[in-house]
Amino acid sequence: LILLDQNQLSPNVRQDRFPLFSHGLNEEGDEFRELIVRILSFVQFEPEFVDVLYSWTAGHPYLTVNLLRSFLDWLIAERKPLQSWPLTGKDLSDYLGDGSSGRLLNSPDFSFFRTFSSQALTEEYRHQVPWLHSVLVLLRGIAAWSPNSLELDMEDLAAIANEFGLEQLTGRTLAELVATAESANFLQIHQGKVMPRIRLLAKLSALVVPAIPPGSHERKR
Repeated sequence: LILLDQNQLSPNVRQDRFPLFSHGLNEEGDEFRELIVRILSFVQFEPEFVDVLYSWTAGHPYLTVNLLRSFLDWLIAERKPLQSWPLTGKDLSDYLGDGSSGRLLNSPDFSFFRTFSSQALTEEYRHQVPWLHSVLVLLRGIAAWSPNSLELDMEDLAAIANEFGLEQLTGRTLAELVATAESANFLQIHQGKVMPRIRLLAKLSALVVPAIPPGSHERKR
């Protein structure tokens, strides 16, 4: 686990995107759908279920398994029999919709990512791993500013970066910071909007220790 931002080997190491399963419209050769078939071998599901699941995890295998396990536990707790109907995208959207914060915050299935986000947002990480800290601040900021659409334009993102001094901290411009975060699969840019590559990670980062001063970026869209 070489942190390329903080070691002398970084000029000699190529930074790749972390691995994500691919998902497309064509079911043949769809890695992500094949993963879900293997995980949910005993449960039927509609094609849209896979689409909604992918929209939240972007094909991250570990987070996908965690989400499915927590989701199925929720279905059981809600006394919804798994064999009575194929799972739909709406079922998963209901789980991740209003009221999901408590489930995501308390579910043991997400403890690893909550801990990861919590540590990355600390002052210790700010000084020791400034790039990772800055990326998590941006993820959390997007989730705080725009909890519904989970997207911001560069002007709004700049307000967050300026408040936390991220350009001075990393020695990168905001555009460079976003570009490196996009290369590492933390962020993505679409039609001028910056959004999380893995929406569930952004949502989890918004639930842990405060990094955004209360009230400063809590406007909803």
